Amino acid sequence: MEMWNLYLPQWAPASLTQDPWNARNQVLKIVDEEPYDYSKVDRHIPSSKRVRISFRVMQQQHGLNGLEFEAQTARGVRPLRLWWSPNQIGFDVAGTEVERTSIELGRWHSIVLEIDCNEEEYSVSIDGNVIHSASDLEDNPEAFEHLVFRTGPWRVDVRQLTIDKGEPGAPGVWDGDYPGADTKVNASIYLIDDLKTEIF
Repeated sequence: MEMWNLYLPQWAPASLTQDPWNARNQVLKIVDEEPYDYSKVDRHIPSSKRVRISFRVMQQQHGLNGLEFEAQTARGVRPLRLWWSPNQIGFDVAGTEVERTSIELGRWHSIVLEIDCNEEEYSVSIDGNVIHSASDLEDNPEAFEHLVFRTGPWRVDVRQLTIDKGEPGAPGVWDGDYPGADTKVNASIYLIDDLKTEIF
């Protein structure tokens, strides 16, 4: 856990736990019962223009909040995103959703991303099968430095200038309290393992 930067609300904790398929293996477990907030784990990597990222994910249970993965720049720019629904993985290509891929609850799925900032594209393989071979990156990134897993969508702009203007673009700042914020929702449970990066 010491290699992760963590944002963990009380109802969305993360911990190390036993792999349900291999009792000798420890994996990262994220549980989210939060109605509005999310859990976020962020791994810093050496600045990389061309990087291969691999990891395994298991959805044990899909409640209200779906898992998302992003590779980000040093300034938090988000040129690519993967997200999990109960039986599919979705992808962004230059900010536009493309065809999703079927997955199974309760099973490990191996993900491999090859990202090339010079060519402004990336490829995705799932369980050894190439799903997208040359998808466009968004925002012309110079390099990647963060890998982020999050149980919910990225929040909108909450910079001070937005708060000062009182614009309704920052939930929880402009609006009042949301209903049901003090009641847990059905849990989402995700396991993450074998996160590796390699410059190529």
